[in-house]
Amino acid sequence: MDELNKKMLTDAQKCISKLAQGINPLSNKPVSEKDVVNNLKISRCLFFVSEYIQKQLHGEDEESLKDNLLSLFDEAEVEENSKSTTHLEPKKKKLNPFYLSPDQLKKFDFSDIPLSFVQILARFNQLIDKDVYKKLRPNAILDFLVDEGMLKILHLSDGHFCRRATEKGNSYGIILAERTADDGNVYSVNTYDRTAQQYLVDNIESIVDFNNKRRRIREDIIQENAKQGIDIRAITLLEKSQPEPVEYRTIRSYTCEDCI
Repeated sequence: MDELNKKMLTDAQKCISKLAQGINPLSNKPVSEKDVVNNLKISRCLFFVSEYIQKQLHGEDEESLKDNLLSLFDEAEVEENSKSTTHLEPKKKKLNPFYLSPDQLKKFDFSDIPLSFVQILARFNQLIDKDVYKKLRPNAILDFLVDEGMLKILHLSDGHFCRRATEKGNSYGIILAERTADDGNVYSVNTYDRTAQQYLVDNIESIVDFNNKRRRIREDIIQENAKQGIDIRAITLLEKSQPEPVEYRTIRSYTCEDCI
């Protein structure tokens, strides 16, 4: 090997050695942690090439270098796999749809004092096996009551909406009550007496079936529109962003989590 080639190989070996160590050979500064040269396999490969050139310059045999290369990549594979499996978060277990057995429903905590909707929802969800079943969503009950004509939707002047009991709802024990928040604001909230609580418990299966049917219909509509290149979810979001008609102006706009 002539001196010129030897010098070029020596310079190349120095550059590759620095890259293998995560150093920019032009600036002598560390490269970004996300730089490709910090990838374990790439780094091992660069170390091998650096060593290969160095040993070539010293006239060592090629077979031992090939063995070293295989060894380096095997180690890198094991270490990379170990690293990735160590930091992987366990997959969340897929839960089944909300369900309560008749025996579980018998444990529902009825109250002679009217409850807010949030309190009722919490009592239902306390009965499920949380490792197996999903919690009951608020809209599952509320949409059912609207469909049954026991609640009606009223649009507020600020663009929001609320649900209020109809005459039918009143007859089943859903009564509008006023409460005072910690900051002194007075707000209206639907309360559910013992009769209303019993109605929900007796109809929980119908509530779940009603919402499952609605979800299937919605999924079918989404899929059908998707075939035509229409993203119905985006349309729904656009519709929600439009101003709603004001049908009811006297309800206080102050709301809290159970003012639904």
